[in-house]
Amino acid sequence: MQRSLEQRMATKFCVKLEKSAAETIPMLKKVFGVDCLSDRQIFRWHKAFAEGREYVNDENYPH
Repeated sequence: MQRSLEQRMATKFCVKLEKSAAETIPMLKKVFGVDCLSDRQIFRWHKAFAEGREYVNDENYPH
């Protein structure tokens, strides 16, 4: 769970740096290795943050 939260924060950081999801994925894979979220999950979180989501917690929290 903690690793997932760290990855969401890193994804949010990349969005703020205006990195695309395609640029973000290899960076997360390099840092988190086998514990990395799937490409699909990274794309989903990247899109959510790009659309204005602020919360990094799970989906039960409001955008």
